[in-house]
Amino acid sequence: MTTHPSGSPASMGRRVAARALDMSLSLALLVVLNGVTVAALLGGGGMELAVVVLALTAVWSAFALWAVLARAALPGQLMLGLHHVDAVTGQRAGGRTFLKYLVQGCTFGLALLITPLTIQSPNRSWFDRLTGVTLVDGKAAGVAPAATSQVAAPPAGWDAEESHLTQVGLPAPASGPSPAPQPGGMIEAVPFGAAQSLTSSAPPAVERPVALPVAPPVAQPAQVVQPAPAVGAPRPVVVLDDGQRIPVDGTVVLGRDPRPSDALGEAALVVVPDQSVSANHLAVGLGPTGPWVMDLRSTNGSSVEQDGAPGSRLAPMVRVPVSPGAVVTLGKRRMTVVAS
Repeated sequence: MTTHPSGSPASMGRRVAARALDMSLSLALLVVLNGVTVAALLGGGGMELAVVVLALTAVWSAFALWAVLARAALPGQLMLGLHHVDAVTGQRAGGRTFLKYLVQGCTFGLALLITPLTIQSPNRSWFDRLTGVTLVDGKAAGVAPAATSQVAAPPAGWDAEESHLTQVGLPAPASGPSPAPQPGGMIEAVPFGAAQSLTSSAPPAVERPVALPVAPPVAQPAQVVQPAPAVGAPRPVVVLDDGQRIPVDGTVVLGRDPRPSDALGEAALVVVPDQSVSANHLAVGLGPTGPWVMDLRSTNGSSVEQDGAPGSRLAPMVRVPVSPGAVVTLGKRRMTVVAS
């Protein structure tokens, strides 16, 4: 099940309540319109009232069309705080919502039977899957928590300058004043010794002899050392939705046109030929506690579903541990992490 930023997938009870509200309002308006029209015809007058009811019907129809296109919801759904979002991006999808109800209209009322019979996790009907939308509840009591993530300790030889990873694997920027941090940018690597000093108390001042100046050492290219997995732990395998199996013995970079990067070090490059996948989209690696995944600032983003918990979107450049059976989405493609 996927959790979107604007709410959780709507429950069947909320879907039925919204549809009942829509049908009640439409039926009430239809009964009033027919009653006034018949009374006007039989009584030989009252046509002005019939025109007013017709105008109200037109206004209601225009409001319903606006609600679908602009708010991605029928009037009843809008009143209950429900709306449709794109199943991949999580953004409101007015056009797809209009297409969904256009297809339902072609079933001549059978949609009321098809919808409950075809509901699958995460509460999506056949019409939702056909048009690529999800009906979410913006008034849900709580949004499912994101998957627990952690930032791995920097490996030996890590250079803070190498943290400027780019989408296409360009080299680190030249030495000089560090640029101002940008919102949503990558987490800068911190030397392990410096991190320890943040939690330890400062030692008392000790007078030390002044050291003679020494020529600075020649800078060596930074190398990323993959931590060794636990002894006896099974080697994970990534299985793409087209059946391709990729063993994870170190770092693996998946993308439409993956290229090596100094920040990731030596890595296997796997091509995923899909326009929804970025050039360098996702990294998969193996740590002491098991496999992990990390989104490489992809355009369409990545998400993970595991351990029966709702799915969550991956934060860029943050390693997230995954367990066997986890399903990772990159763009419109999916892959599953299994034990070898």
